Amino acid sequence: MVRRFEMVLVAVLFLGLHVRAQEVQLHASIDSSTARVGEWIHLRVTVESSSSVTSVSPMLKDSLGAFEVLQVHGSPAEIDGQSRRQTWDIRLTSFEATEGAIPSVVFGYALEGESTPRYASTPPIPISIKPVEFDPQGDIKDVKPPLTPPWAFEDFLPYGILILVLAALGAGYYYYRRWRKQVKEPERFVPQAPPHEQALFALRSLEQKRLWQQGKVKEYYSEVTEIIRKFFEGQFGIIALEMTSDEILQQMKSVPEARPHWKEMNTFFLVADLVKFAKHQATPAEHENEMKWAYAMVRSSVPKAAEPREEATVNAR
Repeated sequence: MVRRFEMVLVAVLFLGLHVRAQEVQLHASIDSSTARVGEWIHLRVTVESSSSVTSVSPMLKDSLGAFEVLQVHGSPAEIDGQSRRQTWDIRLTSFEATEGAIPSVVFGYALEGESTPRYASTPPIPISIKPVEFDPQGDIKDVKPPLTPPWAFEDFLPYGILILVLAALGAGYYYYRRWRKQVKEPERFVPQAPPHEQALFALRSLEQKRLWQQGKVKEYYSEVTEIIRKFFEGQFGIIALEMTSDEILQQMKSVPEARPHWKEMNTFFLVADLVKFAKHQATPAEHENEMKWAYAMVRSSVPKAAEPREEATVNAR
């Protein structure tokens, strides 16, 4: 009886892995297994996925291990029946001679009807980076020093005018400071609004800018994520502005107010990172969902004592 149960469990696990493998298949290749220091390396990744996959994008930054990422270009997806095919061309270079491999490229993808992102990665590709060869027996020539022409009055004239202008600006700034010191009013203490009120005000202001409606999609995602990062710093005391999205999510797991919205928070940062770093073409629905998730995260984290004040502010508007 126990052995039969073990066989059923293994079969279920194998079936789950098989289904996951059928969702997204990655095929990576390079134009040559050897390159010299500083030469371009063309990495091509072909993504084959099922029709249930809505979007696929590489999770790339400025570098991939010891290789610098120069350019990332994705071709339009080709849909054939129940399958989808897309090709990504990634241009790399390396300034270190080494015998190693191009690290795995991680792709993030989403399934239709699911908010939780999934990931797949390419296998490492062996490559040899050779140093630049030079001929030690070649001719060595002296470098000729630059010629220095004689100075004339016209050469000094621009410097003299520049010194006079700077002196005039410095004198004007000095007298301006003295005048401001005499008429400056005493500073008044202005109480700072709570973090959730600042975040809600900033989100409303961002909506009024209508950035993504004007085609400024990257600016829109940069501003909305910065508002949430500042809110997390003020509300929970974490250094969110200096953390990556994964580090923020790990910190927020221990915050009780954030647990009911952790999945939405994960998708919020994933979509923003795909747009900002992987050139993901988000849909209008994703733009609107990003703002809805931001509002939900702020309002769900408001202390109970502060809720009437926040509601009163919203009703007053």
